[in-house]
Amino acid sequence: MPPIEARPKGSRSPRSAEERAITVGVSDARLGFIKALVIAVNRETGEASFDPLTGRGSNFCDSVGFGLLEWSDWGKRTGSMDLPFDLISTDFDGTIFEEFETPSIAHEFERRIAWLQERGVKWVINTGRSYDSLMLSLEQADLSVTPNYLVLVEREIHIWKNGRFAGHDVWNEQCEDKHASLFELIRMDVRELSEWVRATFPGTHVYSDAHSPMCVTARCNEESDAIQIRMQEYCETHPELVWVRNDVHSRFSHIEFSKGTALREIAERLDIPAERIFAAGDELNDLPMLRADVAGFLAAPANAVPEVREQVESEGGYVATRSFAAGVDEAIGRLLE
Repeated sequence: MPPIEARPKGSRSPRSAEERAITVGVSDARLGFIKALVIAVNRETGEASFDPLTGRGSNFCDSVGFGLLEWSDWGKRTGSMDLPFDLISTDFDGTIFEEFETPSIAHEFERRIAWLQERGVKWVINTGRSYDSLMLSLEQADLSVTPNYLVLVEREIHIWKNGRFAGHDVWNEQCEDKHASLFELIRMDVRELSEWVRATFPGTHVYSDAHSPMCVTARCNEESDAIQIRMQEYCETHPELVWVRNDVHSRFSHIEFSKGTALREIAERLDIPAERIFAAGDELNDLPMLRADVAGFLAAPANAVPEVREQVESEGGYVATRSFAAGVDEAIGRLLE
């Protein structure tokens, strides 16, 4: 899945030795982005030019004191071309992806993300899936856009860099160490809890994996509700332990590592305040990031579960009239009107 390619820079006509031109495109107030900016500086030894639309060109310094400026600094000084947010965090399944829809990710959302990324906005897919599972579905969706960050299994952070995703080592190592210590502490109790689930709800799938010593896939939401109540009661005996649920799937996790805390870590890395973040989700495991102290702009597609719709509305967010990615696109579109 290739990253977005920068648009090729147009050709420029030669300039005389005395010529210095600064051309600034007019900002479109409604869309809030600078359409064109070309700065050319002539020096005795040659011409230096810079085009922020493509990110190409050399550093430049002109006589009126702009100083040395790189494209990587441009976004920090101006924000994402005057858009209301600099970072978008979306859940995957049920929020932007629906396996049985065609297309599985709405084209209008894909185009929206491409448009925003061109203007400096970073996109995070914040999911409970593992890396391999997510990559398989992204490949099947045949997206033309690539997320800048991934949050996997609701906690691990991966960064798109040099054509591939690489782990945020410091965060991920802390995450792994704290989970390992916590899970060792509850290891003996997990056996009893697993036996209780199997005896109470025959046919429910109880298992362990690389991410949790106890995972459950219930046969229906009613069974999952009852299991959640029992597990939350147990979590009260271990303040660092939480029961994380997505539909009929649930597992134990560490309270310090969630979709919300991972999003905060990414935002801190980018020096983006909460009020400049947009977050959208549809399920219970999205609730930690669907808070006003985590993201200033909150949204849920029409298909979101009642608890998510209620929290988004109570935090001043927007519940879309459309489902899945089309609903997220609807919410973003309202912010850009």
